[in-house]
Amino acid sequence: MKGFTKVVLILAVFSFLFGTAITVAAASLGGRMPRAVVINNGWRDGEWFFFSRGSSRHREHSFRTSDDVDQDIREAQEKNGIAADMDIDAVMSSVGCSKVKISAEAVGLEIVEGSTDGTIYLMEAGNLVEWEQEVDDDTLEITVRRKNKRFVDMSWDDEGAQAVLVLPAGETFPEMEIQAEAGCVTAGLLTVSKLKLDASAGDITIDSGEVQELDINCAAGSIEYVGKIGQKLEADCQAGNVELYLTGQKKDFNYEFEVSMGAINIDGESYIRLETEKSLHYDGAVKKAELECEMGNIEIFFSEE
Repeated sequence: MKGFTKVVLILAVFSFLFGTAITVAAASLGGRMPRAVVINNGWRDGEWFFFSRGSSRHREHSFRTSDDVDQDIREAQEKNGIAADMDIDAVMSSVGCSKVKISAEAVGLEIVEGSTDGTIYLMEAGNLVEWEQEVDDDTLEITVRRKNKRFVDMSWDDEGAQAVLVLPAGETFPEMEIQAEAGCVTAGLLTVSKLKLDASAGDITIDSGEVQELDINCAAGSIEYVGKIGQKLEADCQAGNVELYLTGQKKDFNYEFEVSMGAINIDGESYIRLETEKSLHYDGAVKKAELECEMGNIEIFFSEE
């Protein structure tokens, strides 16, 4: 018996030391515990979805039924002046957050302006759509994805794979990131100080943007931006297509760019397979553009207001 106890103790000590070593290694590589700050799950129509942690139902009950969820939505509609007959699926809040990150995974997501202040809500979500929201430090993360996306047709054109995200009207966001992962995102008027667009294998279209800084990363997707840039443009295109229709003139920017197997076209002038980095500087230019194109295509067009 004593021998058995000794063996068990040795195994326990070994397991503890091994677990500690893994934890330290993970932390050194940037790992961390899962974010448990805000996710508050609910149940509706046989599916899990996620809702604002600040709701009264969350404070009162650890388990929320579909009736609880419906009551939360009604309360949010009344509080924020959202019409009761609108097909609202979730209401969110960016209070206390300086950045909003929006991800569309194998769905078609339309971003529009609402008529209320301080409220973000999801509506008209098809039966193939699921979503969640999290807050990580000062960032509100909204993910809209297709259910069981690994096992179904990935087309975002399906009616059931569509949703609309409504942002507060007239609000300028300090920072926003929009990602399309095998999905499609379209937005009308979008006013952001710092905007990042990331298309890994999807499409992003901004019809009327007003930004100070625009950061574009296009792996194998397509990005189209129409609007204004106040200070800085960064665009990295690996194997996709980037089209920018900017208000102003070519000489508003100073350019630094590099082309490998792709092509960069700036207001009708093309640059293909440059062996070294290229610079274009204009007297009086106060804006900066940094462009890198590997195997894709970057096109920039200018027009006066």
